[in-house]
Amino acid sequence: EAADVGAKRLAFLSGKDPGDKDRPAALKALIQSTKELCAYGQDKGIGITCETFDRTIDKKALIGPSDFAAEYAAAVRQDHPDFGLMYDLSHQPLLYEESEKALKQLKPHLVHIHVGNGVRDEGKPGYGDLHPRFGWPGGCNDVDELAVFIRALFKVGYLAEGKKDKPWVGFEVKPQSERETPEQVIAGTKRVWAEAWAMA
Repeated sequence: EAADVGAKRLAFLSGKDPGDKDRPAALKALIQSTKELCAYGQDKGIGITCETFDRTIDKKALIGPSDFAAEYAAAVRQDHPDFGLMYDLSHQPLLYEESEKALKQLKPHLVHIHVGNGVRDEGKPGYGDLHPRFGWPGGCNDVDELAVFIRALFKVGYLAEGKKDKPWVGFEVKPQSERETPEQVIAGTKRVWAEAWAMA
């Protein structure tokens, strides 16, 4: 279906993390299945991307922490150099990671970036990976955090002048109640991006 609509990349998330004991076997199986997916995608002209998610709060995915994700991506890219990772600022606090360290670990494998917000404290509205607007009460990301993230993207070369391929940056935010309209959330996101970009 992706080929039918002219897509050039297809993104997926890994399955659930099985825990410490079974994690090595799960990683081995995922590497193999990802290589098979990449081979199939190559025949269709479609690059394959895995998005990293949290491991302990919401999605509880196998491919979560950046050091582990980098190990996985390096293994897949031995045979399929077009494979890449997507990293999402909204997942960063759910992984208890910091922008510069995480992006340095992922640098060779990054093909797509998402920016958004996440709520790490259980019991608070929007808890988990629900993509509330920037500045959401109890959320972890707003202007300052986004500015730090943008600076780190420049530092690792993802956002760099003269890159052959334009970097992909997407926004994942959505209304969390009937009191918020999509238009308000979009306007707020543009404002936060502009302020953070100016600070970066």
